Amino acid sequence: MSLSEIRKDIIDQIKESLSSIAGGYPVDKLGNVFEETASCFQSLGICNLLLNLDADGFFRNLILSGFTRRYYLKRSRQENNISDEHLGISRTESLFDIIAAGDIELAREIVDLSPGQWVPDGEYEDDFCYYSFFHNYIKTFDKSDKTLLKNILDQFEKALEGAPSARLNICQAFYYLDKQGFSSEFQNLILEREIEIETHKTIMGYDIAFLPKTYVFVEGLALLRLAEKAGFNVEDDYQFCPDITRIERRLVVEDIFEELDRISG
Repeated sequence: MSLSEIRKDIIDQIKESLSSIAGGYPVDKLGNVFEETASCFQSLGICNLLLNLDADGFFRNLILSGFTRRYYLKRSRQENNISDEHLGISRTESLFDIIAAGDIELAREIVDLSPGQWVPDGEYEDDFCYYSFFHNYIKTFDKSDKTLLKNILDQFEKALEGAPSARLNICQAFYYLDKQGFSSEFQNLILEREIEIETHKTIMGYDIAFLPKTYVFVEGLALLRLAEKAGFNVEDDYQFCPDITRIERRLVVEDIFEELDRISG
């Protein structure tokens, strides 16, 4: 299947998912739909980039992924959805999507709406710790609560039970402002990403939302943006992180979920 055909299938999936979200179902029945929608927005953005070098289309869809997560969290509060496994903060890449797109304020909104505790039924503890670190780091960056961040790192290391992790080491680099450590560990993360891609292909088989992600590593782009803000020395070119995606852009993106509320309201 060509990338153009994949893009069309992703758009069809998004339309179907939005129809379900607007259908009046309680939010605790829609967790999977919200997660799939956010994932598809990321993939659609990558398709726009790969097919047309459309950087604005790439970033616009990353922000739409963020809107998707924000809407799910807002509705969860409104409907007192407090025990849903889909509340786990590491279940979607929406936070990294919007950091990569440069919308820190939207990222902070998602952090404020998100649970602060681990959701054992919905996520691995080490994944929670990784996301929790950046949830708290982006609140104030270099003025972040160092004691809280250190406690998260300690929990992260304990959860790994001695297993190596470039993600843990990257968090430690941000905590200690270790520029050289970030540089070497980011390269290790790229290597881990290659393994993740091959593992996913083996376990999941054909997955239209995942295939575009094998070309562009949005989490990596978000980390590079944060690293630049921290004053780290980063290279101009990394595998899976094309330089066209690292240019600062300010886009005004319509929140389609506000329109869904009007339609269903």
